[in-house]
Formats: sequence, C-alpha cells, structure tokens
Amino acid sequence: MATLPVTMQGTRPLVEARINGAPAMFMADSGAFYSFISPGAAAQFHLHPVAAPFGMRVKGVGGSAELSVADVRDFTLAGIPVPHAQFFVGGSETGGRAQGIIGRNILSMADVEYDLAGGAIRLLRTDGCRGASLAYWAKP
Repeated sequence: MATLPVTMQGTRPLVEARINGAPAMFMADSGAFYSFISPGAAAQFHLHPVAAPFGMRVKGVGGSAELSVADVRDFTLAGIPVPHAQFFVGGSETGGRAQGIIGRNILSMADVEYDLAGGAIRLLRTDGCRGASLAYWAKP
C-alpha cells in the first residue's frame, strides 16, 4: 500500500502525516492501542474534541489523564486518506518534534512491517497473493 519514511529521534520512530492539509509529525507506536494527540496540537490543527465516555481515563508512566476524542476528517498517512481518523486528546506533550502518537487504530488498516534500521514502515495488503511468496526481500 505505502512506505512511510521514518526519521529516528533517539529511540522514537517519527513519521509525517497531514491533518487538514497541514504537515504533522507523529511517533509510530505499535504498542499503543489507540492514536493520541496532545491538547496543544489539537488546538493547533483546529480540531474540536468531544468528551470521551464518562470516566474514561488513561494511565501511564507519567500518571493519569482525562480524555476527549477528536475526529479528523482529513487525515493522510503516506498519501493514503484515512477518513475520520480518531485520536484521543489528552495527557501531555509527547516531547521533541512529535505532535502525537499513531497507534493500532490507524496502523491496523493494513499489515505492517517495521524496518526502522532501513528508515521505513511499510503498510502491506495481501489481497490476491494466494500461493505467492510474501517474502519480497528474499532472493529468487
């Protein structure tokens, strides 16, 4: 489907996306069940968060936080439109250049290969590949 160029910031894999046409940098996190964006970044991109279900909180190393949810109508990742991409809004800034975290709710739109040493995250679809070798990197 697509190859996401990755820039490493220390141990953080950063990928570029677009929110309403504006560039945004996100940390790709295969362990995050959902995508997050900070309240400051939500305001920067003119998102309109709504309350998350009553009592919904997130807990992490830095403590816990109340959440809201933002629906991003125009979100693209590697040129692929992800209509109505949802992000939890809450917590603190992610630090560095990242304005948020891309989690499994977005990354699971395809099979994902993480080639951080090669500077890429690849989104793959295996439709119509029955009987074919999916190890595209293997020599014939």
